[in-house]
Amino acid sequence: MRNGFWNRESKKLLRMLDKKTKLGQIRGELFTISFIVTYQIKGLQPDHQQLDTFLSKFPESVEGYKGG
Repeated sequence: MRNGFWNRESKKLLRMLDKKTKLGQIRGELFTISFIVTYQIKGLQPDHQQLDTFLSKFPESVEGYKGG
């Protein structure tokens, strides 16, 4: 029961931080930038499909991201 309570409270806190802090509001853009920079460092050219696939693994973190 303790872990269940902690998980609910943690998720509630993270949602609040996502909405009320600048870092939380631009999280989707930060994921996108880090993805593109990593590919450029490796000398690869990412396309939108690869980016969408990568970001789909983090739906709770980049809910503001619009593919394309």
